[in-house]
Amino acid sequence: MTGRDEHIKPLRLFEVSQAETQHTKVLLTAEEDEHLRNCAECQNVVAVFARQFSKHRPPNDKPGDAA
Repeated sequence: MTGRDEHIKPLRLFEVSQAETQHTKVLLTAEEDEHLRNCAECQNVVAVFARQFSKHRPPNDKPGDAA
């Protein structure tokens, strides 16, 4: 991240979502950590990625469906 108002890069959010589902930790920079705690948009992106790894998918969410 280069600026305070910029979102976390999607690949980093993907890594965070994988770590959450595997109960491991991703080392975020202090800036990234603060941003993620305060940014609903980035939190929602992590949640969407995390659903891809979850065994409990929403009822209408079928494997192979486009995101």
